[in-house]
Amino acid sequence: MNGLPNNTVVLERAPIESLDLRVAESAPPQHFVDVTSGLPNGCAHFYGYELTLAGSTITVIVWNTMPADIRAACTMQYEVTVHAIPLGANLVPGRQYTLRINDKDTTFVAR
Repeated sequence: MNGLPNNTVVLERAPIESLDLRVAESAPPQHFVDVTSGLPNGCAHFYGYELTLAGSTITVIVWNTMPADIRAACTMQYEVTVHAIPLGANLVPGRQYTLRINDKDTTFVAR
């Protein structure tokens, strides 16, 4: 993830609406999570994500940008955005993993 575009915005964790795991039938199998994240108002913009793997825990932080000035006038329009996030090629087949995305957790067994 690159630096912020300017000092007029701040990063906030995006609200996670849903996540769906899927496996691409490749050799080796590639695991992805389709993340639906919220944009809480008209000033919020999807910024990106960070992924880390520690043991059997995969942590993904999904970020939005928001105006740094809390007095910014924003429409009260809630929208969502969907992104396919690759979970990496280092997953061990048959091993159970915990996937944490912001405030949501799930478990799965790698193929």
